[in-house]
This record gives sequence, structure tokens and C-alpha cells, in this order.
Amino acid sequence: MLYFKYESTGKAKAYTQDQCAGVNGFDIELAHLITRNDLKSFAAAQVLAQDVTAGMGETYIATDAGGYCYPQFDVIKLPTVGSPVSKGFNGDYYPCGLIAKVSQDHKRVTTDTGLTFYRRKLSGTWLNERTWSLVAGHLDLRNPSF
Repeated sequence: MLYFKYESTGKAKAYTQDQCAGVNGFDIELAHLITRNDLKSFAAAQVLAQDVTAGMGETYIATDAGGYCYPQFDVIKLPTVGSPVSKGFNGDYYPCGLIAKVSQDHKRVTTDTGLTFYRRKLSGTWLNERTWSLVAGHLDLRNPSF
């Protein structure tokens, strides 16, 4: 989960949980942070995503998980070209290369191994063959329950 804060310059910045907790000597006053629980509409999430993109220089996008999910709205960092990724399902994870291309509309992510992941509606989930989820990092793990 990301935490957001508007700086005195008017630009928004994103912080990880470790940064907010004081890990590595970095600490933020928690009272002035915005979280996904504070977002009441998709439009508010889009505005925050645009502000954070302008403030951080990296691309952030708004997501909508659907009406029966909580929190429904969120802002996430868009997968970037060159990042290592894996595919995961039911506790099993397999490395599948590096991100080679992200489409302009952010609906399609293609790896250098030829796998294509499609974004599910406006959610923050990209799926391959309607089953395998795109996961950051190279993971080679199996579900121990079998």
C-alpha cells in the first residue's frame, strides 16, 4: 500500500510503508498522509494519480476494484519497462522475464519472453490466460500445501 502526501510546493509524493515507519532513518508525520481508504471516488483517485505522477516523475494510475470491494479505489505505480516480473496463481510463482512493453492505454503488458498480460477492467491486476497474475520481481515459489 502506498501513502501520499502533498508537499508545500503543491506536488504530491508517494511513500511506502517502510518509509513511513521510519525504516532507514526516514520518518513522515502520519497525520497528513492520504491513503487509499481516503479516496471516495474514481475521479478523486485519478486526480491524485496525476498529481503524484507530476510530483514523482514516474507514472501512477488510478484503479477501481469494483463496487463490492473495499477499498474500491486506489493509486498504484504503473509497471515499468525493464522491471523483472513473474506470473502467479494459487501460491505458485514462476519467473517470466522482464517487461518489454506497456501499451499506451496501460491495458497490455508484454514481457521479453513473449507473455502478454491484460488489465482486468480498471483494476490493478494484469492477467495472462485469464489465470496468471503479473507479479513484481523474479519469484520461484510453490504452494507448500500440496
